[in-house]
Amino acid sequence: MKYSDDRKGIYRKFILKDNRIIGAILLEAFQDVGIVLNLIIRRVDISHRKDELANNHFSWGKVIHDMA
Repeated sequence: MKYSDDRKGIYRKFILKDNRIIGAILLEAFQDVGIVLNLIIRRVDISHRKDELANNHFSWGKVIHDMA
């Protein structure tokens, strides 16, 4: 899954395995680093949100809410 915005210089790529993020490349998306690292470490299942990862308006809040 990847998202890029050339105009803003933003690039996000997520490597998934078994509906979990196992790696990521985040350029100019530094605000996402802590959340993504937490999801990787906790091995959170994102199956119901994974199709949204490539969306410009993706909200990490929804993923965090799903974890509760």
